[in-house]
Amino acid sequence: MHLKGKYNGISPVNARVSINYKNKEDPVRFEYINPDKENKVIFSTLFMIWIEITLKIILFPIALIFLVYLIFSALPSSPFTLPVIKPAFSSESIRYLFYLLIILNYFLLPPLLAFLITKSNRKLLKYFPKLNYYLHRTEDDEFFADFTSSESKIIEIPLFHNVKMDYKAEGDFSKYLEKVHIIEHPFRFKRVKGGFFRKRRYSEELNDELWKSQFIFSEIPKKGRLRVWFM
Repeated sequence: MHLKGKYNGISPVNARVSINYKNKEDPVRFEYINPDKENKVIFSTLFMIWIEITLKIILFPIALIFLVYLIFSALPSSPFTLPVIKPAFSSESIRYLFYLLIILNYFLLPPLLAFLITKSNRKLLKYFPKLNYYLHRTEDDEFFADFTSSESKIIEIPLFHNVKMDYKAEGDFSKYLEKVHIIEHPFRFKRVKGGFFRKRRYSEELNDELWKSQFIFSEIPKKGRLRVWFM
């Protein structure tokens, strides 16, 4: 069984996914259980990317150059001398300017970009699931399941975070595969808000963090192979 083409949802938040190989006209469907998290997902992704840029591309080289300078300047016959420069601003002004740059760089710029992307150019949203995958993945994060036989028409991956799922079916697993579902577990989270100086409040939220996937076959697959990669 093969589906040609790419299918994208309208939001980067975790979604139910339904693949129906019998439905040739509309084989892939997305359904969002918590679309209100869209801005949060975009903000967290941009925030992590911005930290990677500032730490690895900007701050790390500057810190490395400064460290090399300190090492060579400490040598008895150092070719480096510390220039005497009269500061144009007081140390207090520089400190406040530094605080302002931190606030603008990390707390205002990512939310502003998230708002602009959400409201003005929603075509960019299709890139966020892949960005989230690359930001969160490590060598130990991806799991793998390998099935060579089954005693049922349904094979289930019981728990994953719905960051990624890829699969390859061969033999009977490909011949009899009819549907693939990614659905959330029917739990509800009980969130605790407040405490210390505020009265503690409890609220229930839909689960959009713990998921499972199901592979549904028309006949029980006896031969072949089904490999699934997920995280």
